[in-house]
Amino acid sequence: MVSLQTVRSNNVSLKELGPGLVAVFVGGTSGIGESTAREFVRHTLSPRVYLVGRNETQASKIIEELRSLNPDGKVSFIKSDVSLLRSVDEACEDIKKREERVNLLFMSCGFLSTKGRDETPEGLDKKLNVHYYSRMRFIYNLLPQLTAASSTSTTNNRPLSRVVSVLGAGQEGSLDLSDLALKHNYSMRTCAAHAITMNSLMTHELASQNPGTSFIHAYPGVVKTGVLRELGPLARFGTEVFSVLAKPFMVPLEESGERHLYAATSQAFIPNETADKSAAAVGSDGVKGSGGYLLHWNGDTVGKQDILRKYREEGVGKTVWQHTLDVFQKPLDALAPIPPVPGPSLLLDRLQEELALVPIELDGELDTDAPREDVVEPVAEDAADVDGEDVVVTTALLAEEAAVAAVGLHVAQMNTLKPRPSQREQMESLVGGLLR
Repeated sequence: MVSLQTVRSNNVSLKELGPGLVAVFVGGTSGIGESTAREFVRHTLSPRVYLVGRNETQASKIIEELRSLNPDGKVSFIKSDVSLLRSVDEACEDIKKREERVNLLFMSCGFLSTKGRDETPEGLDKKLNVHYYSRMRFIYNLLPQLTAASSTSTTNNRPLSRVVSVLGAGQEGSLDLSDLALKHNYSMRTCAAHAITMNSLMTHELASQNPGTSFIHAYPGVVKTGVLRELGPLARFGTEVFSVLAKPFMVPLEESGERHLYAATSQAFIPNETADKSAAAVGSDGVKGSGGYLLHWNGDTVGKQDILRKYREEGVGKTVWQHTLDVFQKPLDALAPIPPVPGPSLLLDRLQEELALVPIELDGELDTDAPREDVVEPVAEDAADVDGEDVVVTTALLAEEAAVAAVGLHVAQMNTLKPRPSQREQMESLVGGLLR
């Protein structure tokens, strides 16, 4: 574990890099992205920061705070719905018009939903797009700026060019190589496995192709953020119960920002081309200083090496990157949606709204579709009978559905809630699917 003293010592030293560092925070209007952006502005000289997100009102408040924190800094908001590749392209074009180089691309955008496959107008699943394709699109579009930063010396002759993707490093799983986009074999668990594993594989693949830039996939741990204010009263009650149980394992939001800034700037995570690798961390390929890194919340390196080693030996990283490029090379208006896979019932949509337990949040923006007029059941009836016990089922989502594997399914006994038979059957089906 990297001590907080080491983290803070590194962060304080960032002023030695000189003025004018450029950072892009995708999902920077709340939660981990906001916290990390705050630490970046606090510890750098005259930075230029871009917050990419959807909530312009929240962004205005954050920008005002950051400007007071560092009056010499310049903080801008770029409104973008990153569930759409065309919106990612527009955001990147805006940045490229203003900046010749980008020192840090930090992506913590997330999408919360328990629906089945939910296709965008571009024909990609929304969750998988936000957690993987859109992130890769930001990297792909901004590689010229990242490369320029890698060849630009700072005041202390230490270039900084880094990409950080916050999701679920260490929770890798099997890939369906015949259906990487999950058009035919979709579930929350497979979506999580694909998003996490493809992010992890890309740290090595992209570091090999771009030796002047470091690529990091990080697992944030359990972080309590302001997203809970957006949940219903029952969800908030369940969250408070979970928070008491999980308190010994929770990472304070401010500390999370400090630690992610360390990951984004520490010399332990040097790019592949750096000659002196003596103090470097072990990369995602098991080699010190290889430029691609998988990090636990505490700064230790992680990763399911048995899976990742097998995939590296089989060249799966190259296969995944070529698949990603193939998706990118299609005209966006030609990505026609396929017929949707049947998703959860209206009851389960209601469970998403009222019972989802979300101890961390990446983007700060829930999937808040307009309330369905045909959902009339009172909240007290959103329950199920499993093996004779009255329960409310909630799911702890770390990096959205990616955390089902990390945290699992949490069941809270609620003896006063009485389900209807039809709800019981649907809930048993949901629980069985999650536990398999």
